[in-house]
Amino acid sequence: SSSDGIIEHTGANLQIKEKTGNIQISNYANDKNIIINTDDGSGGTTNYFKADGSTGETALYHYGSEKIKTISSGINITGDLTTSGRTQINDTTEATTTLDGSLQTDGGLSVAKSAVIGDDLDLLSDGAIINIGSTSKFTLTDQSANNTVMASSGHRLAFGNAGEYISGDGTDMKIISSGDVDITATLVDVTGALTTSGKVNVDDTTEATTTDDGS
Repeated sequence: SSSDGIIEHTGANLQIKEKTGNIQISNYANDKNIIINTDDGSGGTTNYFKADGSTGETALYHYGSEKIKTISSGINITGDLTTSGRTQINDTTEATTTLDGSLQTDGGLSVAKSAVIGDDLDLLSDGAIINIGSTSKFTLTDQSANNTVMASSGHRLAFGNAGEYISGDGTDMKIISSGDVDITATLVDVTGALTTSGKVNVDDTTEATTTDDGS
């Protein structure tokens, strides 16, 4: 009836009113579109919405620049994506390279708070670097050979206390402890001179019978 749907102009605005069901806009022309245009901020008009009948895609625009488009496999976003809530990705695709996995980025990744990783962390580039800290940084660098990772010169790897550490400068290595340094092994080989500033205690009781045996 005439009261169920109304198109009217108020003198300022054109209004479409529906009181009993949905408002439907249909285009039956083959491979044609439904486009919504409005002011472009410069006195003209430009696209804000397009339903593309030739591709099945739907696009949203900002002043005529496409920002979001639906495609057969999901959506494409052009520009920044800002959310005020959590972003959850429920896909479980395993990451094996930098080109797969549930979340893939062509650029860097910045995380302001803690990152919790439930499985492996792979640094795939030769020469990969791990930096820990800011004002007093500890750095580990892959050496691209011999399965070696190197701490930077003068950096300290401490155990239990900052004063108990291993450090090296590329020539000399230091093991620093305020207590004991215990080495438990069936054999310890020392190549080169052994210099001590204190006593050397040997608890072995093997008798010496020649210059090649004994404790």
